[in-house]
Amino acid sequence: MNTVPERVAVGATSPIMNALNTVTVIDGRIRWHTTATHNKVVGRLMWIPARFVHQLLVPRLVRQAVKPQAACGVRRPNRTPAGRSS
Repeated sequence: MNTVPERVAVGATSPIMNALNTVTVIDGRIRWHTTATHNKVVGRLMWIPARFVHQLLVPRLVRQAVKPQAACGVRRPNRTPAGRSS
């Protein structure tokens, strides 16, 4: 088992808010953490509906990320009953 976490962080900054998404992989498990800070009231108001969209999309994106063959369009070779590639 790999006990050293692998981590990727992606951030975005705007005049109204800042966001940081951190993806951590440890022992084959994926953890996605989003931190949003609001610089202005309008950022807080915009985040309210955006948060729900974010919460719906993130699990789907993470599931797709762990299926690299599907995400990259890689096809498995056709197999004959004997298990040989055709």
